[in-house]
Amino acid sequence: MNMPINLLEVATKIYKSAKYGYKAGENGTRDMNGDGLKDIDCSGMVSSVLRAAGYEFPQRDRFNTDWLRSKRAEDYFEVVEKKDVQPGDIVVWGPRKGQKYGHTGFVTDYDAESD
Repeated sequence: MNMPINLLEVATKIYKSAKYGYKAGENGTRDMNGDGLKDIDCSGMVSSVLRAAGYEFPQRDRFNTDWLRSKRAEDYFEVVEKKDVQPGDIVVWGPRKGQKYGHTGFVTDYDAESD
């Protein structure tokens, strides 16, 4: 999904302090296990970066990996061919065999020739 602004710069500004830990289903607003880190999952991170960059999504839509795969997401994002992927694009993959959920994140580097 090609994005018109440098979301990697936005993500670096938000998350460079490493005050976050992974916890499925969390959005980075609370410390669920008392380790001093705000807990967040992959789609929570992507959502917070997009919102910090000025993107808005209807409250009725729960922003998660499943939503990013849905037809509703196509109202907000352009789906691109692998050959057109660029750093900063959002990528969604999985779930792998035996896993319940997939993952989402930002492309930092991609070579379509090696895929």
